Amino acid sequence: MRRKDKSAVVHPVASFQLPSDQALLAAVGTVAIAHGHLEYILRMTVKTLAGLSILEALDATNFTSMRDVRSEVRKLFGQLTKERSLCLKLEALLERARKESEQRNQLLHRPWAVDSENNWLMKDEYHHWGPLPDRQQFLELADRIYNLIHDINEARLHGFISDVAKLRNSPKTDQGN
Repeated sequence: MRRKDKSAVVHPVASFQLPSDQALLAAVGTVAIAHGHLEYILRMTVKTLAGLSILEALDATNFTSMRDVRSEVRKLFGQLTKERSLCLKLEALLERARKESEQRNQLLHRPWAVDSENNWLMKDEYHHWGPLPDRQQFLELADRIYNLIHDINEARLHGFISDVAKLRNSPKTDQGN
């Protein structure tokens, strides 16, 4: 991948530290916990679609990346229905999950530091130092993740994912072939 701006100056970093702002740290923790819940709900979607027990689903997806869990959900769903509108509804949920996971990774998996002027900084994808996101950005991400969890779980328990999962147990009918 090429850098956008090869002339960008790398900010001199005084030290890697944890911010003392407890509200910011709480917001970061909220994102981390929310994402753990999203991972769990996606694993429970595997459970629902595959007809597994909770423990079987957790064991089957243990140490599996979220990308691979989303792929497994997509595969299991596609084995149960070819109805395009339902597949697109699922794809929309999975794409939201991908985007929120990517945003979480961008916020949590980059170095934070304080410079010699006491400014908090974070490295961007091009390895340049920039301003640290504010507390509100973390809280907004956590809210989006929890809204997504609700949407996935509602579909899994009472909506279109549940309806498709029930097809796994219905007898296959010969449609004149």
